[in-house]
Amino acid sequence: MTKMEKIEFMQDLKCMMEETVDKAIEPLKEDIKELKCKVEVIPNMQEDIRNISRSVAVIEVEHGKKLDILFEALNINSDNIEINKKQIRKCERRIEKNEAEIYCLKANLSKV
Repeated sequence: MTKMEKIEFMQDLKCMMEETVDKAIEPLKEDIKELKCKVEVIPNMQEDIRNISRSVAVIEVEHGKKLDILFEALNINSDNIEINKKQIRKCERRIEKNEAEIYCLKANLSKV
């Protein structure tokens, strides 16, 4: 092999290696472009996450207040039910007393 043939062979080999490297690097370049696009979105996503967190906090506070009101209303209703039960028992005792008095009066009237 002559010196010129060796040089040509080396140049061909160099071109082949460059092509092989370029082919191997091309998918990596595409991956890098894709990753850059995804990384650019991250700050927006972080802001969205902060906004969602704020919204969730507001919802939790509002629901907490509503739950407090509901439990307070439940307690008031429970108290009112107990008051009504006492009043009903009192009325039932009066009715029983009145029934007993009416019975006695009827019994006395039948004797007369």
